[in-house]
Amino acid sequence: MPTAILGFYTAAGFVIAADGLSVDDHGKAIRNNQKLFYVNDPSRKLAYGLTGAAVRINDPTDSFVALDLTKESQKIADALADNTTVDLLTYVKKFGFRLHKKINDAKNCGRISGYPPTFDPNQSDRCLIIQALFWGYYRGAPAYADFKITHRNQSLDPLDCSSPRLTIGYQLSGSPIFKLLFRESPDQRLTAFWIPAMKKLDTTNLEQGEGLSVIEARDVAINYIRACESDAGREIDPIYASKIGGDIHIASITSENGAQWMEGYKPQMVK
Repeated sequence: MPTAILGFYTAAGFVIAADGLSVDDHGKAIRNNQKLFYVNDPSRKLAYGLTGAAVRINDPTDSFVALDLTKESQKIADALADNTTVDLLTYVKKFGFRLHKKINDAKNCGRISGYPPTFDPNQSDRCLIIQALFWGYYRGAPAYADFKITHRNQSLDPLDCSSPRLTIGYQLSGSPIFKLLFRESPDQRLTAFWIPAMKKLDTTNLEQGEGLSVIEARDVAINYIRACESDAGREIDPIYASKIGGDIHIASITSENGAQWMEGYKPQMVK
């Protein structure tokens, strides 16, 4: 499930966006797949996005989905609602360890026959199963953390967690065509998707983006995803952009109001 996930940290709070495109086992495009979720607990106001090679894994006969990691992640979020970990990284580790165990147990008991063989684009010696990226407020403080679950030759790697320093700016997972779009003037093939706010984004440093408003961050995300889905975007990047598009889901997060869907960008099917 290649995914466009964008996380913006602005002076007014966070804006998190994801595309909704996926492909079923028969090659049919599904445009409203939910890849973005949020958590509003007493200690944390978060949104997290999921991406990976196979977030839904079929049974050994390839007849039905035996392990749905989107549903499992929501169960884990519910189970951790009263957890009193001290910071986001510790919470994300607990979250990731539980999902790691679900995946391991599913293979060991025969519910699934194996893990997806798609290489992690950032680690060529590993295959990516799922990555989860978390933004928001933890005990009132802005924070970011993520985890990644990978395997090598069908043997799960240890959970890989990180929590880089958060600064005003943005982080992006998806197609590299943003390098042609987020600049003073766009590549001519992508002119229809360029907006003035993109001038504030420096593609040489992904921690840039100072000065974006919440609305500008929303509109940058929308236009980036639509650029990926366009004929021009898919011609420029047939590997990743061709798998991005569909419905766009966007959440905003503030320390006062928590995480909530932005008007017009709520998934059709939410828990």
